Amino acid sequence: WFGSVKAAIALLSYGMFAILNVKTATKYFPKASLAAAITKEKRTYSRMATITLANAPVSLNKTEFTIYAAAQREKKPLLLIATCETMGAGEPRHLTLYKMDENGGESKEMIEFPTTKVHGIYRACFNKIDLHNRVRQEFLHFADIWGTHSWSNRVLGELWGLILTNTYFTCQSFYPE
Repeated sequence: WFGSVKAAIALLSYGMFAILNVKTATKYFPKASLAAAITKEKRTYSRMATITLANAPVSLNKTEFTIYAAAQREKKPLLLIATCETMGAGEPRHLTLYKMDENGGESKEMIEFPTTKVHGIYRACFNKIDLHNRVRQEFLHFADIWGTHSWSNRVLGELWGLILTNTYFTCQSFYPE
């Protein structure tokens, strides 16, 4: 889920669409324009900006694709490059903010603000690989349990961990009960 404009174009050349978080690889990404549009004020949630990249659509294999650059302000700006879906309105985003009151107690405030479809898809799916890795490494990391010193045994252990983790998530998907 981390990427760049170049990564998005490379994926398109293989027929794969993407929504990528642009952190440091900002070449060709209009970061300054987007940052200016969403401001740096704290808690200015719902500030959004999108830009269709220069000379859009991009032509790959005689097929035209549009590439979008998008930003949304939350605690930190979420900068995305997207080659699929739409920058149209998505489901509203809900956040819980915790504040300290004058007595030192904590109060909770729920806020709702609009977001784009692309930002919603990114938030719904960005941690799938992290979840897979966490399950595989916490419970099924054979290389550590097995105490392997041979690279081939480590690869075999990791392969078994991947297979079992994928089987676990597949079963969870088809048989949630």
